[in-house]
Parts: sequence; C-alpha cells; structure tokens
Amino acid sequence: MFVVAERFLSKVIEGHGKFSVSTDGGTWYPKACQFLKLKHYLHSTFEKSLIARTI
Repeated sequence: MFVVAERFLSKVIEGHGKFSVSTDGGTWYPKACQFLKLKHYLHSTFEKSLIARTI
C-alpha cells in the first residue's frame, strides 16, 4: 500500500504543489509522506468523529 499512497500523493503534488497531509491513521501514509518530504498529521478520535458526523 505504501507504493499506492506514494504514487497518489506524487500525482497530487504534480497538480497542486507540496502540502501537508492529514489522515485517520492509515499505516502507509506516514512512510509515503516521509519519502516525499511532506508533513503528516493524524486526526484525533474526536476529530474523526466530527468529520464522520459532518459527512
């Protein structure tokens, strides 16, 4: 999954430039972000709950 995440993030960077990534704890994102030199943030349980309610 790391390769898939890295490719996806690389395509987004090509179109929009570098950015920071916020995730819900998927284990492959931190490694992909580290490889691409992106800042990675994890959503807290509270934030995940708010996002789920909003959606």
